[in-house]
Amino acid sequence: MPQKYVIIGGNAAGMSTATRLRRLDETAEIMILEQGEHVSYASCGLPYHLSDTVPEENLAVMGVEQLSGAFDLDIRTGVTATGIDPDAHTVSITDANGKSMTIAYDDLVVATGAEPLVPPMFDLDELEHCHTLRTVSDATDIREEVADAERALVIGGGYIGLEVAENLHEAGHDVIVAELLDQVMPNTLGPEMAAMVESHLREQGIDLRLATGVDDLTEPGDGTVVATMDDTDHTFDLVVVATGVTPRTELAESAGVELHDSGAIAVDERMRTSVESIHAVGDAAAPPAVRADGNAWVPLGGPANRMGRVAANDIAGHDDQLDPVLDTAIAKVFDLDVGTVGDTAATLDERGQAFEAIYTSQPITPSTIPARPRSNSNSSLIPTTGRSLVPRPSARTVSTSELTCWRRPSPTTTPSSTFGITTWRTRRRTRPPRIRSTCWG
Repeated sequence: MPQKYVIIGGNAAGMSTATRLRRLDETAEIMILEQGEHVSYASCGLPYHLSDTVPEENLAVMGVEQLSGAFDLDIRTGVTATGIDPDAHTVSITDANGKSMTIAYDDLVVATGAEPLVPPMFDLDELEHCHTLRTVSDATDIREEVADAERALVIGGGYIGLEVAENLHEAGHDVIVAELLDQVMPNTLGPEMAAMVESHLREQGIDLRLATGVDDLTEPGDGTVVATMDDTDHTFDLVVVATGVTPRTELAESAGVELHDSGAIAVDERMRTSVESIHAVGDAAAPPAVRADGNAWVPLGGPANRMGRVAANDIAGHDDQLDPVLDTAIAKVFDLDVGTVGDTAATLDERGQAFEAIYTSQPITPSTIPARPRSNSNSSLIPTTGRSLVPRPSARTVSTSELTCWRRPSPTTTPSSTFGITTWRTRRRTRPPRIRSTCWG
């Protein structure tokens, strides 16, 4: 009898699992349950749809019909999984028509991803012109408002917030970015690198307000949004809340699946959860990691795809393991490429880990090249007398490295927003692989 695999979630990790399973098992029944309308789309391209730099048809790698036909998959969109019975091996769902049913499985993969982390004082369901950006539908909703909006507020100065700000600015809007902390990208950059990004944002015309919280959002009914910042009301046509994400784990938790301290689902190197025949992958899971004692939540596309393949291999009986992940994030902020690897110095401070910091600034082209862009790097180093977070056969270990790189202006320059992963394959290598960031030129 053919095996029946059910995957909850149809984006990067879920589709990687499904397509790999099909390659390994041509007779299996593979069902994907997706709550939204779209599957297999590039989340990192969503901000660029706001300026129409990336049109909607280019956001998805393949459509539902294409994927279903090419890989013989049963993809069901508009479906909400409401419960898991691990003893009976069933999933309860409600389909797009409101019909409830139960689906049996031999193996279940939870790829429910993450959802926007919205401050509790904002009731976005009651606000027509306030949005989050997580799905293709979110991007198209914001895009529909862009043409009629002139003044926009972005709440949050992380990667997504800054990319949203850039693209709203490119679309002709006056943009204010309000960040509660005293620097941009506080979870990934140190203050030295952040200062360069902040200066560049202001040079490009972004009204950047640090250490500024938004206390309230209201809509008076005239098509505008009133935001209260520093006890002063400001009027906007459009608001995007980009204050982070949180793993979607309620469904798995209700089935008795163990969670990691981060709130994500704890998995081992084969993506197995604490419950038999249930794997978890992608932004909903916390896999083994280099940078922490045990597992870590690394909600990036690179790990998500790799986790999907590992889970599929394990389900199909192939010996495969996920090497401990080291989160690597790279983003474009106007004419800057900004990247980071590993923990920040602030995180090391919180752990009580002794380290040294090195700051370098040097041209990335020879002196014979005019208009030489510069590469600026800030690295935190841990002596080998202490615990090394990143294995390296040298006197010191690089735990975290931050990079900003100026782009050479070009009319053909294409925006890039890449979220990647670097793994140390210590079983196969005597030295760690190089970490590369490509600067468009």
